Amino acid sequence: MFSLLDRNFGQNHCIYQDNFYNSVRLAQTLLDKNVRLCSTMRVNRGIPFYLEGEGKHLKQWQSVFWRKGDVMAQVWKNKRLV
Repeated sequence: MFSLLDRNFGQNHCIYQDNFYNSVRLAQTLLDKNVRLCSTMRVNRGIPFYLEGEGKHLKQWQSVFWRKGDVMAQVWKNKRLV
């Protein structure tokens, strides 16, 4: 991914991607290079501990979010956590 974006670092671009490659660490790394990221994330890709714990107690259509600086992650529940 970084080899594809190398010439675009520092240009304030935003990437939209599927959930297979995403993680909080990747979002922070790209943000440090002035590239924003918008995506869904799989639970096994390093979801913040706070969200994992709080997500278990959500009722259908409720949500909870976690924020660290400019990185934000949100979990909501339909029939399962999304």
